[in-house]
Amino acid sequence: MDDHDRLRRYSKLFGRHGQSNPQGYQVYRTYRERLETITPVEKHALTEFVRDINDVLEGTLNAAYFGRKWQLPIETTDDLRLWIEEQKSKAEELYSLMTEDQREEIDSMVSDILLADSRLGADLIRMAGNLINSGDIPQKTEVPDVFEHGWDDEEDVVQEDETDEDDEEKWRRWM
Repeated sequence: MDDHDRLRRYSKLFGRHGQSNPQGYQVYRTYRERLETITPVEKHALTEFVRDINDVLEGTLNAAYFGRKWQLPIETTDDLRLWIEEQKSKAEELYSLMTEDQREEIDSMVSDILLADSRLGADLIRMAGNLINSGDIPQKTEVPDVFEHGWDDEEDVVQEDETDEDDEEKWRRWM
């Protein structure tokens, strides 16, 4: 790359005269540094988190299970959409300070971290970028698999205990 191309690229990233928007450049630099230093554990957790969000939005994962798994106050898909909107608005406040090229570079870095496929929209990518930047990557907990797809109302009926006699026989054998 010759000097003219390099100068043009830097002008796009940092503003017309280098740092014409120092606050925007600071936001960009902070995002970039955080994205470059993400740990493998954080990367794995965030990738799984975003994949789970996408599954809830597509209807293949129960929203209440998602909320329990990631320790978030989410019980329904609407709760999740509202939470995403809140995160997106936080991200947009910071993104609005950066130049278009800076935003594109950050989005690209987040997509690379997530190994994002075409199913992820810009909202999820920016939300993930904001979570990385703020260090607020949700922590996963173990939730019994019975919650994963929600309750099946037809099979939730408690059946009469047919094993009372069997239990008595087992106790007699143990004694």
